[in-house]
Amino acid sequence: MAALSVGLGFGLQEIVANFICGLIILFERPFRVGDVVTIGDQTGTVTRIQIRATTVTDFDRRELIVPNKEFITGKLINWSLQTLSPEWSSP
Repeated sequence: MAALSVGLGFGLQEIVANFICGLIILFERPFRVGDVVTIGDQTGTVTRIQIRATTVTDFDRRELIVPNKEFITGKLINWSLQTLSPEWSSP
């Protein structure tokens, strides 16, 4: 019985981590549906954000279901993110 409890605990650890990361993504909004992102070595357009995983469609029209933990703990590049840069004027 103890081994079952330990196995269940390890299994739930990943589910809870993805759930918490999903909440972080929903509140912080590091990317939105329609943004082009690179996570790991995969690049594509975010098509769906859910509480445990995010769906990214790559340029070959394949849907990749990425656990939200990957977006928080891995390297994420949001190619659609626009930053405001100061305008420089010359005299």
